[in-house]
Amino acid sequence: MDHPSPLRLLLVGCGQIARVHLGQLTQNPQWSLSAVVDPDPRHRQALIANHPHSPGDFDSLAQALPALSVDAALICTPTHLHFEQVMQLWDAGIPVLCEKPLVDTRERLVDILAQVPRRPPLMIAYQRRQSAVFREARELVRTGRLGQLKSISLVNTEHWAQTIAGTWRDDPRQNPGGFPGDAGSHKLDMLFFLTGLRPERVLSRCQTLDWNVPVSTQAIIEFEEAVVGNLSFTGNAHQYYEEFRLHGTDADLVIRPTELLLARANRMEPVSIPGTDSNPTEAFADFLRGKTSNPAPPQVALDVRDLTDAILASAAKGCTIEM
Repeated sequence: MDHPSPLRLLLVGCGQIARVHLGQLTQNPQWSLSAVVDPDPRHRQALIANHPHSPGDFDSLAQALPALSVDAALICTPTHLHFEQVMQLWDAGIPVLCEKPLVDTRERLVDILAQVPRRPPLMIAYQRRQSAVFREARELVRTGRLGQLKSISLVNTEHWAQTIAGTWRDDPRQNPGGFPGDAGSHKLDMLFFLTGLRPERVLSRCQTLDWNVPVSTQAIIEFEEAVVGNLSFTGNAHQYYEEFRLHGTDADLVIRPTELLLARANRMEPVSIPGTDSNPTEAFADFLRGKTSNPAPPQVALDVRDLTDAILASAAKGCTIEM
């Protein structure tokens, strides 16, 4: 059986998240890393030093694009750079996989969405959409196994703030959403992915503590169909923890990154997870080859953007925000 040639990838940005993606890319025969782009040569060399195929390295997209022929690009740069980089790659006719958040303002997001129908494919790297646990949880919720959904709770703690001093993540001009807008973006996306519900009202409190951006955030969200959500984000914790709890008239569902539990009549039982986990780069390759639809199209970013903005606005104004 013939195997298709690997897709040639341009990796834009050589920081921490790029290293995560590169580890996945090197295990996936669907991809071949053609080149990396980063303004800091030390970052470029550190990323590709042990790569078996000696990819090219460039300090800018303007330098790289005329010299390369690639099938796709992966953007792993700070959020405020995403918009211009997506536009440069689109103008070159290159499909894009972009790290979250997609862009830094709603206006730029609306601009991107208006161009989507006539531009190359664009996917967001929301990795929980490739999680077998979250896919099965969505199936249980959407097929009515919980009965009528009544409430949602989310607890997310992370050793995040302690790592951001002197970086773009601690700059309110570049990362106004702080912890919930950056690392928490994946979890906000899961609220929509799991339930399909629209938020109607938001009341929140954000604290910057010893940093310049929101680190601790608590929010109460009233969704349509009278479903209430309680969200807790703690970005200066000493360990990572993440748990969703969805409460329905017939059952409760507890979702952790590697575990799914169904509760009835005060008894909790593990749920068997069919299938296996994927990751954004594998899903993007499958999408480009026509094997699947886009699992994280740019349209989903608008829901996350609007909810993030409402959480920040409620905290700033000290009142409930109508969505």
